Amino acid sequence: MTDFLKDHGSNPWVLFYLKVDFFVAGCKALGLVCKLITTPLWNLIEKKNIHIFDMNDYYLKLTTFLEDAANNVDNFMSGNLLPFGDDTNIKRDKIYEELVCASEHDADTSTILHVVLPAIAKLTKAHFKDHLPGGIYENPDTQKRKETMSVAKHNKFSESVFAYLDSLMRHKPHIKTLSAEAYIMFAMNRTSKWLEEKDDETVRTELKDAYKNVEATRKKFKERKEKIVRRKREILQEKLRKAELDRQKKEEESLKQTNDILYWGLWQTEIKWMLF
Repeated sequence: MTDFLKDHGSNPWVLFYLKVDFFVAGCKALGLVCKLITTPLWNLIEKKNIHIFDMNDYYLKLTTFLEDAANNVDNFMSGNLLPFGDDTNIKRDKIYEELVCASEHDADTSTILHVVLPAIAKLTKAHFKDHLPGGIYENPDTQKRKETMSVAKHNKFSESVFAYLDSLMRHKPHIKTLSAEAYIMFAMNRTSKWLEEKDDETVRTELKDAYKNVEATRKKFKERKEKIVRRKREILQEKLRKAELDRQKKEEESLKQTNDILYWGLWQTEIKWMLF
């Protein structure tokens, strides 16, 4: 990488960082975390045949693995520890081979992992607490599993919606909210592909019905918007009311303390306080 950057040019800071051994060691540490922890976990999360409650066992294995890896960093760095046993899907490509082989940066990499792995272990315990032993979803019943069959295990779809909205706002900065929603729904629901599969008569009928619903859609959107505004106003008023009550309480407490001082006087010494 250093030779490539020298020959082809780049941001000078990138080349500078690659010449700092500790930064390179940090890159190796994060690479190991990605290859041995993040990617295998994400592969499990994306499997459609795994129910969200089936992830309970994997989350428990992950937290246990992280604690074990933090105490056996050398085995972790060599790739001998697997977070999910036989269910661990690791692509043993050239990058993997470079990460698990010994290098002159291993001492610093080990130091970094001794800090990073316990931190990740603490984070996962907090993040997955509801799915771990003692959590509210530890032993879901059959009815609960049935109700949550379609629950997503990640937020990729919602993030893609925000990404699409961000791109849309860049290209059409003056677009109205309702129009933006229409763009997003049309794209995310793959309406264009659905229409292409219909005959011309069906398409004309669907478009005609859509035109008829424009006024009702706008009215519904206006009502929904007004409801949101009212709710925000209620929340703001509640916060102001609570702040005013807190202020009055503090004023009353300060007034009481002031009156006590004026009536009883100040304690000048510890002896006077004991006598008093």
